[in-house]
Amino acid sequence: RPVISSGALSSGPASYVWAADPVEGAQNQFTVRQVAVQTGVSDDQNTEITSGLKEGEQVVLAGGDYLKSGDTVTSENPPARPIKRSPSAGMSPSMPGMNGAAPATVKPTESSAAGGDASSSGSSVAQVTVSAKGFDPTTVSLKAGAPARITFVRKDTQTCATEVSLPDYGIRKPLPLNQPVTVEFTPRKGEFTFSCGMGMLKGTVIAR
Repeated sequence: RPVISSGALSSGPASYVWAADPVEGAQNQFTVRQVAVQTGVSDDQNTEITSGLKEGEQVVLAGGDYLKSGDTVTSENPPARPIKRSPSAGMSPSMPGMNGAAPATVKPTESSAAGGDASSSGSSVAQVTVSAKGFDPTTVSLKAGAPARITFVRKDTQTCATEVSLPDYGIRKPLPLNQPVTVEFTPRKGEFTFSCGMGMLKGTVIAR
């Protein structure tokens, strides 16, 4: 996030993570708070955290762009190991798509629906691959009225789909090559499209 403060100059962005504190009396429930951190070595998948966190603190790994302080999230899996202060066990300040950066993978509450189908409760998820041929699959099913995630992965340089757009929801995101990009929203009942930035390649979301 950019640094904006009166009288202070910065040569780069400031980094932060969402720390997740356990909710007393609630299993796998956490309250989030924003924590400024200093970063060190990065290999584009893992980033060393040199200061700002205490060993063993849990952090949000996905969906951080949609959080605010005080929100409640659910742990996808139980704590595994404490944070080690080394480049190989760091965490990215951008949060989505990290592996093994914290003792628990903490994400916004969701269910593990497969193949883009909506679950009986909670939210729904889907994954779409982007190539020169277009989106695969071209049709995604989600649960209407429930939080949903669609993860897009561009696998080809020979495609116009260098970004993805959901015009009905005012969403537009770049699609870097071979990097998962997750779109999170709550779909309304009905059908709507997702497309490349130029609108030449399109897919359909069916929300029931």
